[in-house]
Amino acid sequence: MNKKSSSFLLTPLLILLHPFMAQAEDKPIQFDISGHIKMYGNYIHQDGDVKKVDILRDTDVTFSGETVLSNGLTVGALVNADGDGDDGFAVEDSFIFASGAWGRVSYGMEDGAVFLLQVAAPSADDNIDGLEPFISPINYAATSLAGTHFENSVAAAPLGYANFLTAGIDKMTYMTPVLSGVQAAISYTPDVQNFTPVSRGINGNNPDHQLDQYGSAWETGLRYEHSISDSFSYSAGAGYTNVAVEQRNAASTIDTFKQWNIGLDFDIGAYGIGAVYTADNGGANEDNDRKTFAIGTDYTIGQTKYGASWLHTTHEESSTEKIKANRLTGGFVHEYGPGLSFRGAVSRVSVDVPSTLGGDVDGTSVTIGTQILF
Repeated sequence: MNKKSSSFLLTPLLILLHPFMAQAEDKPIQFDISGHIKMYGNYIHQDGDVKKVDILRDTDVTFSGETVLSNGLTVGALVNADGDGDDGFAVEDSFIFASGAWGRVSYGMEDGAVFLLQVAAPSADDNIDGLEPFISPINYAATSLAGTHFENSVAAAPLGYANFLTAGIDKMTYMTPVLSGVQAAISYTPDVQNFTPVSRGINGNNPDHQLDQYGSAWETGLRYEHSISDSFSYSAGAGYTNVAVEQRNAASTIDTFKQWNIGLDFDIGAYGIGAVYTADNGGANEDNDRKTFAIGTDYTIGQTKYGASWLHTTHEESSTEKIKANRLTGGFVHEYGPGLSFRGAVSRVSVDVPSTLGGDVDGTSVTIGTQILF
């Protein structure tokens, strides 16, 4: 690494560390614990040999805190972990940050600029049909889709439209303050593939210029929010991510990973409606493009929100084969106490699969559960 790039990487870190050194008389950070427990019962009718009734669970614990120094600077830190036993209490976020009238800068393992500002469409239950759902009621691996680009994609993340190519990887991010409803952000990730959280900071820098591996990533997001009246507001946003290839073999199919999204959401009284479109090249120079469109609407009366959504996604499998999936979801979320919600949804997924890949796949799920925030 040359002196110029070293200075570029260290400057944000020095900005964050300086307040600690210069303001020793200020109060230390006190950490709070927060998180969620999501517990669902699911019934599924689908192609393939799967258990029709099962329990789906997601547990998340966050330790966070901040302090305001005498010079007006806010400094803090956050550590977030998935608390489910299967994940071994895996840390998902771990970063420090500083903020002021000039904006916010963070350093460490955090979601990138695009995801932080991405606009989401209304949903029936965002755990099932939202920006980043954690529930995938259908087991695609038990169908003819096993091993396809589509199945690999939904195995990594349920059918959603979140742009988080650099999630769970060390980066630095700058977010502007909100000015006239507009906020922008930019993130730089030194290396998205040669990343070993356990050894980071112990074994030194990652190896560079690895053959056919992804390297550094840049991403930028933009969001605009505006309220016309007490009963009419909207938000719009867009984001772009570019992940470079360190060293590419001439015969390789790997290519610069490019992903982008646009979104628009309206809140009109008790009603909400919005849509999102996102696309990427799947990190390949051909035959792996992915495009997803989602539209949702909801209606809130008292403590209950009723919602419905439609998601359509297309995955290229080859120059002549494409898999197309549609998901229709309807349901409700009822807030029965502070941080407590009861949720229910019916979701229908239809996947159009070329006969050369095994034929169509369909499934219908009924999901009932609760979410507890603490």
